[in-house]
Amino acid sequence: MADRLHSILDSRRTAKSRILTVPAISMLTMLTIVGFNILILGRLSIPGILILCIVSEIGLRWVLLRTNYSISKPDWTFSKDDRQILAIALVGAFALMTPHFIFREPLGIDWIGFTSIAEAYAFSGNTTMIGPTEGFWLYPPAVPGTAATLMIITGIESHRAISLLGHLGIALLCAGLAGTMSQNRASGGILVAVVLGAGIFAKSIDSGYPTVLSLLPLIPLLLLVLKPQKNRTKMWLFIAVACIFSSFTIHPSGGIYASLLLLADRIHESIFKTKDARILIGWSLVVVFGWIIANGALNNVENSPLTAEYGWQGGSQLIQWNMPL
Repeated sequence: MADRLHSILDSRRTAKSRILTVPAISMLTMLTIVGFNILILGRLSIPGILILCIVSEIGLRWVLLRTNYSISKPDWTFSKDDRQILAIALVGAFALMTPHFIFREPLGIDWIGFTSIAEAYAFSGNTTMIGPTEGFWLYPPAVPGTAATLMIITGIESHRAISLLGHLGIALLCAGLAGTMSQNRASGGILVAVVLGAGIFAKSIDSGYPTVLSLLPLIPLLLLVLKPQKNRTKMWLFIAVACIFSSFTIHPSGGIYASLLLLADRIHESIFKTKDARILIGWSLVVVFGWIIANGALNNVENSPLTAEYGWQGGSQLIQWNMPL
């Protein structure tokens, strides 16, 4: 499924971009399917995940058949630069996975909450707290749900499942960004930019894994927005919206980044290309009212008072404290 999606997103893909990007899209697909399984059924269900995987695969094949779209299969040829980028990506992936193999428990303290939610999903199928505390967790379901799925299937401990997802995710994110920018001959440049930024590495060390994993939807979104307008297919808008919804099932920060990236593309299109201000006004209204409606819905999820860092519980608190950031 991930390879077909990558072919739709990048019809001019090379073998290098295929190797670097498809694993990241695979992880994003896995997180999205698990997250939507929990949102649809209200609980974690392994049979439900399998059914959703099958339905997604059949649906994608049906769409490709109806649109007469053929999957591009690039030749397995690599230039000297390609081999260097692949080698750097491989070494970097092993380096980013090192903490998972060295330390028995993740660094930081955020992982304690994630493991508690994962254990709740694994043992009861929902976010009901396991005694002595009563209540339930309110958190995007994709990451703890996927960790719980790994726990059920492989039998590993919750903190190891969370650590594996987090460290593998940041490795695939960096590789995926390099593959995404390869069509612009900027694979090395994006890796240097990510390393110099250092933010996602600091977040990973602090075990803020969902925040890092929520950046995975930026990979297909970048492939979409970097594509010339004339080459965009009918599925462009559907995939873009799906990426935004997917990122919100992982962590709100990724959803905000994805929304802003799509808005930036529309602003660029309206100001510098079509010069039609109505497009800019339309998309701005969609984002603003969508933001208010989504947060209003979040604010009504739980009747009792909620307290979360930077107002992550949604509603007016999120607009008040996080929107300026």
